[in-house]
Amino acid sequence: SAALQCGDTMLRAFQKKNYELLKEVLVEDLQKEFSSETFAQSLRQLQKTLGTIRSFEYWGELKTPVLKTLVWKVCFRSDGSVIEQEVLFRALIAPVDGKNRVISFGFL
Repeated sequence: SAALQCGDTMLRAFQKKNYELLKEVLVEDLQKEFSSETFAQSLRQLQKTLGTIRSFEYWGELKTPVLKTLVWKVCFRSDGSVIEQEVLFRALIAPVDGKNRVISFGFL
C-alpha cells in the first residue's frame, strides 16, 4: 500500500543517511520541525546507541481511527561488531492533499 511505502521510504532514508529521501514522505509541518540538522543529530544518536540499520521488516498495522499506525521491526548492528539489536519503529500516516504523508514517527 502507499502508506507502507511511506514507512519503508523513511527507514531507507535512515539506513542510507539521506534526508532528501525522508523529506519526500513527511507532512510539511514535520519537514520544518525535523530539519536536515535534526536528522543528522538523530542519525548520530542512533549510531551511538544502536549502531546502523542492517535490516527492517514490516510487522503490521494497529487499529486506529482515521490515521494508519504502522509498525516495523528494525535490526541494528554496531560498527565493527557482530552484535545485533532489534527495536520497533512506528509511523503515523495520514492522507494529505491526496497523498499519504508521515505525520509522526519514532523508534521505540
